Amino acid sequence: LAGGVGHELRNIAQVQVAAVDELLAALAAKEDVTALTRSLLPDLERVAEHITEHGKRLMSLARPGPDHVGEIDLNIVVKDVISMLRGAGKLRRLQVVTEVGPEPLIVTVNRTRIEQILVNLVVNAVDAIGDAQGSITVHVHPSADGKRVVCEVRDTGSGISPENLTRIFQPFFTTKPEDRGTGLGLPVARGIVESYGGSLIVSSTLGEGTSFTFDLPR
Repeated sequence: LAGGVGHELRNIAQVQVAAVDELLAALAAKEDVTALTRSLLPDLERVAEHITEHGKRLMSLARPGPDHVGEIDLNIVVKDVISMLRGAGKLRRLQVVTEVGPEPLIVTVNRTRIEQILVNLVVNAVDAIGDAQGSITVHVHPSADGKRVVCEVRDTGSGISPENLTRIFQPFFTTKPEDRGTGLGLPVARGIVESYGGSLIVSSTLGEGTSFTFDLPR
């Protein structure tokens, strides 16, 4: 749990660092930072929510409590996460496409924990593409029977070898350098999805790209 929290805090801290750097640069240039501050505040508020939530997870080791859930529109969460990561410079110059439906797709979950899944999957997609040209697509839609909401994160990156594909959900397994990966993002993401009665699966073709898909009950 501590390792997982550390991994997620490192991810979300990068959003905060990018926002602070942007404000400092504007102040150094003696610009009016009012508009910039207003645009960055929603992202900083989400960072604070993540830090608070992860703190509660550590405290729950001593005194377990319920997971506070509520109804959210997954379409909106996807758009907000992509906007936050783009503002933090995590998406670089990659083409990121969000495919969402015209109607709200409501799920009853803890919003911060679903953001945590999306941040992990999108950042992994960015790393898989690396410095090459590529694209990431996030597609949200109802399941065929209409009883679930499905979210797919596809990339045109390097893909995952068959031998590694069987191991990527194992805790602490990672193909990233030691200073960039902990091997905890995907196991934690799968655990969160399964705790809400969903599933997280992967398909990949080496040299062509990877797709992670999770679903949640409506």
